[in-house]
Amino acid sequence: MSRIDPVSGRPRADAEVRYTEIPVRDPELAPYVTRFYALQSTDRADPRRDGWTLSSRHPLMTRLLPNADANLLFDLGARHLPDRALILGPMEHPLPTTFTYGLDLFGVAFSIGIPAGFLGATARDLANRLVPLRELWDGIDSRACLALSRTQDMNERARRLERLLRARLSRSHIGSARTPADRLSTLGLDGVLARIAAEHGNVRVASLARADGVSRQHFTRRFKREVGVGPKTYARIVRFQTVLGAMSSAPRWAELAADLGYFDQAHLITEFRDWVGVSPARLHRTFAELGTPPNARDQSPARS
Repeated sequence: MSRIDPVSGRPRADAEVRYTEIPVRDPELAPYVTRFYALQSTDRADPRRDGWTLSSRHPLMTRLLPNADANLLFDLGARHLPDRALILGPMEHPLPTTFTYGLDLFGVAFSIGIPAGFLGATARDLANRLVPLRELWDGIDSRACLALSRTQDMNERARRLERLLRARLSRSHIGSARTPADRLSTLGLDGVLARIAAEHGNVRVASLARADGVSRQHFTRRFKREVGVGPKTYARIVRFQTVLGAMSSAPRWAELAADLGYFDQAHLITEFRDWVGVSPARLHRTFAELGTPPNARDQSPARS
């Protein structure tokens, strides 16, 4: 198929997009960074790397899904983002995207609870925003883009970005509770996040607040200040990711809806369609030819 639309003379919109992950190897950065990842159209992707390849028209490639972690994105190919280097804050709502030929995004997913001194702003201030990196990290955006664009090797990109992030970490004033896990523990939120995860998001905020010994309003304010989204939204994200992860099997949607605390199957379908654009059954069918679909966590930032 030609990459050029014969009518408009522009690149076709239905490019094939490959998603791959690169592990974090620097032990100093591991508490702050969960993974590196690449989203590339197949005309730019390294065919030797394993990964998931989907049409840019696939529902998981037409929007950035709600997610609770902050991401750092570099747009190294044909422009697909408002700026070459951006911080994507925690997202409470899906953000429509359009991926075409020439796509070359390289990203970093940060741990939940990442200190404001490292990001340059609080998670709450970054929520639902795409912020140019130059507004938060003086001078690093152009240096990073140049360093990353000089190689197509994803492992080398990760290593170069690790060096820049390590330098950022050394200059950051992040207080005595250094790591995100330490901060969440000090604030009493580590157990809260663990409970939400263990219950797959099927938990009431009032129950969390009671266990914490504070009012629901106080609990919600503290949670949102530190995580970037409120506890109800966070639980919805976890519950949604559980449904997305169920795509690897042949789920009984009514039973899954009941297990996860939806009112009924229709409630599950409505919420899923609001975020993905299609029903869970239809999305499940799109993976029939691919085998096991990407894990919910892997859908970043076309993801968690």
